[in-house]
Amino acid sequence: MTEKSPLAPPEIYWVIGDGTDVGKTTIASALVRVLNRGGTPTVGFKPYAAALLRNLVDLMVSKYPSSACKLYGADALALAEASPLTTADHVDLVSPVQYLCHPDWPSTLMVRTGSSCLGNTEYFASDSMLSLAKRGDIQALIERSGLPLDQSVRVAKIEYQRASALAQKKVQQAFGRLVEMGPATVVCEGAAMFLPSWAGCPEANSVFFLSAGMVHLFPNLNLPGAATAQGVAAAMKGASARVTAPLYMAESRFRDKVAEQIVTKLLEKSGRPIAGPGRT
Repeated sequence: MTEKSPLAPPEIYWVIGDGTDVGKTTIASALVRVLNRGGTPTVGFKPYAAALLRNLVDLMVSKYPSSACKLYGADALALAEASPLTTADHVDLVSPVQYLCHPDWPSTLMVRTGSSCLGNTEYFASDSMLSLAKRGDIQALIERSGLPLDQSVRVAKIEYQRASALAQKKVQQAFGRLVEMGPATVVCEGAAMFLPSWAGCPEANSVFFLSAGMVHLFPNLNLPGAATAQGVAAAMKGASARVTAPLYMAESRFRDKVAEQIVTKLLEKSGRPIAGPGRT
């Protein structure tokens, strides 16, 4: 019997930015779609994700009941659905740590770690969540969405700022399972203090950086997986190659198409062919 050849390590792209809501998921999802259409099997990965409660109401009610994962955000769903290798059922594999915040980012209500695909999911609820859940409208939302408050471990406070130190083993396991699907490329999304790195994180070969309405691609930057925000900034400053394009504003119905055009333009300007061989 012929032994199966081991999979080659995937190429790693980081998509990062200098803040929230700067278009990282839009560009990361576009990159996943463009590479797949060009013949390079690609998946998305966002190890640490956070969402505001007010932005998740529609998603929670319309999507949660049909998913084994009871706490995920729009970013994780967009990345999961961008690749033909993953579906909405892999949403907590694509994003193994998910925070739920209200009324702003530092105030965390709940967090999920792990993935239903791996059978290692845990939920944690803060005192703030339990207090908020006493409101009638929130109780109704929990019932309609299936938010797993009754399955959650109670903790006094969840440290949002310590996301990158949380559940490192589960993040590593989720990434490993995605790699087992055979992608030639993995697009990892993160931001500022939440870089897409974890224990055992592979080297980031190239980086997309979003800032001030611009998208910068640093090809062949080759960042160590344990890079800090300061280290990334220094590497980008000293990079020998960079290509840049405006992040054009577009109506929501055209946003994905515009993002794909931006990504394609930057890849071509960097000299990276869109089409690539399958993974062996």
